[in-house]
Amino acid sequence: MEPLALAERDPMDHAEAARLSAWLAANGPDQWHYLAQRWNFDYGIHPLAWIVQQPDCDRATAQQIFLHLTDYLRMWDSATKAGRTPRVNDEVRLLDYVIARWKADDFPRSELESAKITREDVFGELLAIPYGFPASMVDPIDGRAVDPVPWGKSCRLGSRLRTNQAVLPPDPSHSSPGSPP
Repeated sequence: MEPLALAERDPMDHAEAARLSAWLAANGPDQWHYLAQRWNFDYGIHPLAWIVQQPDCDRATAQQIFLHLTDYLRMWDSATKAGRTPRVNDEVRLLDYVIARWKADDFPRSELESAKITREDVFGELLAIPYGFPASMVDPIDGRAVDPVPWGKSCRLGSRLRTNQAVLPPDPSHSSPGSPP
């Protein structure tokens, strides 16, 4: 599959983005899933785009990212019904990427459980949108729950995560000599 090219600038500052990139690369599918469940989209989608492009991205994580993007399905549907051309932005590109990879059955890792939401509760209206995503994208996925990421030696990222906690190592420039990282 072609790499996902995002057009919009990452709203995180360079140092913060570099620390997050290092954390993502040093961790794995369970931690990525935990982050994807809690990521605040006001700070961009670059981390989620990176996660969903990894060969070992779990199927439940891809589904979680898809579910976060369902507002863009609704906007696409509204624009289409009104006879307008739907806006294509990075969120739509990410949505299309996840759908294409799902259709190609290209999320071979499936160890984690999906969100505890039933199809009828939330997804009835989504299934009626003729966007071309497989109905299986809203089916529950059985698996194991992820353990919470230990935040102990993490730095804060403000509202980057919905928990207002970050998963990044502390910024060395904020440490005093001899203090633990």
